Amino acid sequence: MKRLYCLILCLVLSICYSSTTLASDYTDSSTTIEVLDDGSYIETTIETTPSINLFVVTSTKSGKKTSSHKDSSGRTLWSVTVNGTFSYNGTSSKCTSSTISTTCPSSMWKLSGKSASKSGATATASVVGKKYGNGTVTKTINRSVSLTCSKTGKLS
Repeated sequence: MKRLYCLILCLVLSICYSSTTLASDYTDSSTTIEVLDDGSYIETTIETTPSINLFVVTSTKSGKKTSSHKDSSGRTLWSVTVNGTFSYNGTSSKCTSSTISTTCPSSMWKLSGKSASKSGATATASVVGKKYGNGTVTKTINRSVSLTCSKTGKLS
């Protein structure tokens, strides 16, 4: 009887204190495209990984939003990603962390002014992309990417 009681207690405790995602490989995503006048475009993608805790009123959710500047043939010139973690409970939400990551595979572009911030239920990352030709700046793009969590946990 003691063994059964210990087994049930261990099972209940492991469920109660578990804050891991039940479907850890599950990712939801959506993409939008903004075409620029030179034929290049900026592709923005939101990826969401839900975190479910069955016995806690407040839930957490992590996600990322990536804005990629691509040339007319679809090659990525540079990208900026905001990674955010949020807590929400159905009546309010809050950003608990915000980080930035960037890539710049094109030798013609350089990224500067990288920053990440959080305010209320929003995580934001900002960067300045500069295109160089013959040693001078020929184009500048200021890009901010914001990821917001609703009170019900929907990321946008």
